[in-house]
This record gives sequence, structure tokens and C-alpha cells, in this order.
Amino acid sequence: MKAPDAAKAGLQNALQAIQKGIEAVGTVKPAATNSATVQQKSAGTTTGPAVSGIKCANASGQSITLEDAKVAVKNSDCGKHGDLKGNPVCNSTAGTWKFNVNYEADGCSMVCVLNVATKVTDIEWNCPQ
Repeated sequence: MKAPDAAKAGLQNALQAIQKGIEAVGTVKPAATNSATVQQKSAGTTTGPAVSGIKCANASGQSITLEDAKVAVKNSDCGKHGDLKGNPVCNSTAGTWKFNVNYEADGCSMVCVLNVATKVTDIEWNCPQ
């Protein structure tokens, strides 16, 4: 098997494994983080966070799409400190989207936390020990 064919086969196997993780309601539970629930517009869509329609939902079923969450964070006080960087994380237990912000103070990195129910943002700091 040629290298490109092997890579394609590997991607197809990964996609099939992801699709097996989709429940009837269209929820994908990443294997690495059971607390994260990423809902898709359609159960057949299993690509990453850049896909339109991905939602973060809390235990009560309230949710916000990634696109709407980015807008809310960018327009918030914490989002005005810098550009968003990396991939946001959905925590369905807490009902929040977490966005890393390209801003540091006193050696700590800023994180904007958006509550999916209230659409209110808070600032958290990641500080090395």
C-alpha cells in the first residue's frame, strides 16, 4: 500500500471509529474527555470544532453553537484582551465553553469561560505552579 493510500485508510478507520461513538441524538463523546459533549447538527457530521453547527450543551439541554460562543466571547470584556487561540473546550458538566486568549499577566494565561445557559463570560487564569 502506498503512503497516501495508507494515510487515507487510516483516516477512514478513524472516521468509522468516531461514527461508532455517535449516539442516536447525535452526540459525540470524545474518548479523552468524558465530561465534554459536542453535539452536531446531523449525526453524520463527525469532523472537528471548525464544523458549522457544533454545540456545547449543559445537563439541562441548554446549548450554544461554537460560532455563537466565539462571537459572545470576542465581544466580552475578557475577549477584548487578545485574540482567541487554540481549540475551545466544551465542559458539559459545568455547562461552559472555555477559550484560551492570547494574553498573559504575571506569567499566567487568560481563559474566557462562557456559560452556555446565561451567555455570561468569566475570566480564569492558568498559572504554572
